[in-house]
Order: sequence, then C-alpha cells, then structure tokens
Amino acid sequence: MGSIYNLSPPRGAILSVRNLSVFYPRKTKLFQRKVVFSQVLYGVDLDLFAGKVVALVGESGSGKSTLGEAIAGLLPNVRGDFYFRGTAYNPGRMGSLRKKIQIIFQDPLSALHPRLTIGQTLTEVLKQHRSVSLSVSELLDEVQLPSQAAGKYPHELSGGQCQRACIARALAVEPEVLICDEITSSLDVSIQAKILNLMNRIIQQHGVALLFMTHDLHTVHAFADRVLVMHEGRIVEGGDVDQVFYHPRQPYTQSLIAAIPGISGISGI
Repeated sequence: MGSIYNLSPPRGAILSVRNLSVFYPRKTKLFQRKVVFSQVLYGVDLDLFAGKVVALVGESGSGKSTLGEAIAGLLPNVRGDFYFRGTAYNPGRMGSLRKKIQIIFQDPLSALHPRLTIGQTLTEVLKQHRSVSLSVSELLDEVQLPSQAAGKYPHELSGGQCQRACIARALAVEPEVLICDEITSSLDVSIQAKILNLMNRIIQQHGVALLFMTHDLHTVHAFADRVLVMHEGRIVEGGDVDQVFYHPRQPYTQSLIAAIPGISGISGI
C-alpha cells in the first residue's frame, strides 16, 4: 500500500511520523561478533491531532507496541522523520519533549513501582517537573480515584484502579500526546467501558492527541476518529473509522472485520 500521507507534516498536527522503520538485533551464531539486525517496522506514516483518537489495530506481533515505543523514544535502532508541532525531533534525544509524549502500557500493575504508594509515585513525577502546578489530590480526582488511593500500594488496588493511577501519572506532566498500548485488554468489560469514558473525558477537556492500540474492533468503532490497520510491520490501510469498517479495501482488513461478531454485518463483507 502506498503512503496516504504527504511527505511533510500537515498544518495543525501535534505529532507526525514519516517513513518510520525499526530494527531489532537478532541472535547470531556462537562467537560471531557481527551484530545482525532484523527489520520489524517498514516505512510507517502517522499524524495525530489535538482532541482526536487514532486507533491502531492488528494482530498480536503486527508491530503496534513497537510503533508506540519508537514514537516515545523508548527504542534504539529507529529510522525516519519525527515532528512535534511541525518541528523535527530525534526520538533518541527527547529531552524536555519526553513529558509532552506519554505512553501508558497494557499491564498497569507491572508499570507501577511496587514499593511506592500511588501518592509517592505521583509526588516523584511532580517533583521532577516543578513547572506543573498540579497536586496529587487533583490528579486522583482527575482520574476518579478516591483520595484514600494515595496511601495504597499497587497490589492493594484493582486492575482498573491501577490503570487509573497509570493514567494519572501520565497526566501529571500535562502531555499533549498520549499513547495507549492495549490499556483495557486485561480489564473486565464493565471496567473497560469506564476507562474509555475516562479517556474520552480527558481528550475533550485537555485536547490531547491519542494513539490507541487495540485488537478490539468494537472499541475502535465506538471510540476512535480514524483507524490504521497494521500487518507485519506495515500500515496496510487507514482512514475514517466508518470508511474502513464499511468499505475495507484490503483483504487483511476484510478478514479482521469478518472475524468479529457484530461487525462483519455492518461492513457488508
């Protein structure tokens, strides 16, 4: 599939990526000194806008998490052009830009320090970014956690509460981009809905740009503005949600939609 993007970032985009490729070192023969790399992402293009949700869908291993981590500056061996508000940045040297681009991971319990209370975790973040005029209580209120959660350790909270704490930690630095990597996949359905409602409120109130990785197409149809379909490290299709769901062009997209009960009927395939 050819790129659906212009080479330069569009006006108004918070974050843009052009021709992003990622390489992982792979094991070689014993005593072989030469490092051999395998390519795992191939020429990915992406634009994120304030107050909008772009969903990234695909099977496990398609490259969704790798894309998010590359944008956030968490991976080496990355190539491509990266822009934040139209200005190029190097994901290997994020500097002050790191707080503008925050990532929330799939497993909230492992993402939190087990020996720090939620209040201590949030306090540490606020101390590192003294320009932020928020308090722990304000952050807990923002994610609808009770004040008592400040004194709790991660293992004392439910999965949904831990995920809210992770969201609060990300919001503590007042980001403009949030990357959410399967943040509802380990939660019960009722808790998933509450987390999505919370994220929708945050998007509306703060105008953040959201990249939402998921394999749940029902969530995408209800939550996202645009959707990108990833397969074997490449974006194979993208567009408005209704466009992709009702009129999928690529066989891989068609197979994804056809496999989901209740969605295959609306796509007409």
